[in-house]
Amino acid sequence: MDISRLQIAGEILRVAKQPGDGLPLVVCSELGANLELMQPFLDALPGAHILLFECPGTGLSTQNKPLRRMAGYARLLAETLDASGCAGRVDMVGVGWGGFLAQKFAHDFPKRLRRMVLVSSSPGQIMFPGRVQDILRLATPARFASARRYTKIAKDVYGGRANHEPQLIRENAESAILPSTKGYLSQLLAVVGFSSLPWLHRLQQPTLILAGDDDPIVPLVNARLLNLLIPRSRLQVIKGAGHLLLVTRTDDAVRHINNFLRRRDVRQELPTKETL
Repeated sequence: MDISRLQIAGEILRVAKQPGDGLPLVVCSELGANLELMQPFLDALPGAHILLFECPGTGLSTQNKPLRRMAGYARLLAETLDASGCAGRVDMVGVGWGGFLAQKFAHDFPKRLRRMVLVSSSPGQIMFPGRVQDILRLATPARFASARRYTKIAKDVYGGRANHEPQLIRENAESAILPSTKGYLSQLLAVVGFSSLPWLHRLQQPTLILAGDDDPIVPLVNARLLNLLIPRSRLQVIKGAGHLLLVTRTDDAVRHINNFLRRRDVRQELPTKETL
């Protein structure tokens, strides 16, 4: 993985590229996550052409512009792709908060996106909420302050194997970098007023929706809602998986994502709206 720092829209963003075959796969990470936290997922995709970036104020990326709406993050992503040599079409995986960004990118730059994967995500602020006490614990960047704290919060709130096998999270949590308060707040405020519900029906990109049935943060009903409203989408439920399924159920997630991205033609199968 080649990591560089690019000056884009007044920010210095840390961008990771993995050279490989096929269309670039752009990964939009969870709220406040630095590059290293996605390493288990990347390790499961050897040989794939991948681009991963840190949002302003997360990891080692700067945060000079105080606030951005989701449309601003989508424009920033488009400029990051241009600066990284990915000016053509890409595939995209959006995880949690990154799923909001992927949806907005699909809406604002439809010709640049071939296929989309939404993982543990929802339509935005207007959603079926998870447990309020758990969501409040995620509202502070302090959960990234130490591996011990990150692991404890994951064990308490993320569901799935994180609840009873915290060692799956602990090693990954050692790589966490505390995001800046300003950067974290900017990502949180970008969700305020953001909802993809009014325009999901206009998205034409084939979309795979991955969700666990034990996600206390984003209940499964949100994935079913995305599947209902995105015309060319399919829902894949991973039994027993929680919110961090890309880390705790990496092999299952990668298998479904690879099968979806490698299909030569998905036009005839996606509109059936069946759960795989």
